[in-house]
Amino acid sequence: MNPKETTQDDLTLTQSLKQFYFKASWQSLFTIPYLFLFIYFAIFYIDNIFLAIRFIFRTFTVSTTLLSLSHVLWGAVFVVALAMPFIISLAMIPTLPNIWKNTNWKKDQKILATIIAFAISIFLMAIANDLIIAVGQREVLDVFLTTGGNILNI
Repeated sequence: MNPKETTQDDLTLTQSLKQFYFKASWQSLFTIPYLFLFIYFAIFYIDNIFLAIRFIFRTFTVSTTLLSLSHVLWGAVFVVALAMPFIISLAMIPTLPNIWKNTNWKKDQKILATIIAFAISIFLMAIANDLIIAVGQREVLDVFLTTGGNILNI
């Protein structure tokens, strides 16, 4: 093998993603908007990650000795729900190349898998978003969200 030739295994993740999404072919009309959509989702939901970190650090400043187990459980659900949309957005970027590099699948199976993965990711992000709103409005979290100033305004 020529030393200048690189195999798919030798490429880094970013190189292989760039090679997949920015091919000089007609499929780029679909792959580039897909990539930018999930990058936009990741940028949109990055504030949730910062809010989750602030929420976790707020638990260090609140006296938790007299709090019940429900405070811990609802707090954990809140932090996980905050992180879900961001993580899903990032995970969907390499998912499309992984679907299309599978040589055992036929083209129609790859198209169906792409549509299903896209629909599931949007569905999960919508559920996580609704969960964030529902859990964030629970009175049990007021101890963490409003003590020492509103965490949402930090």
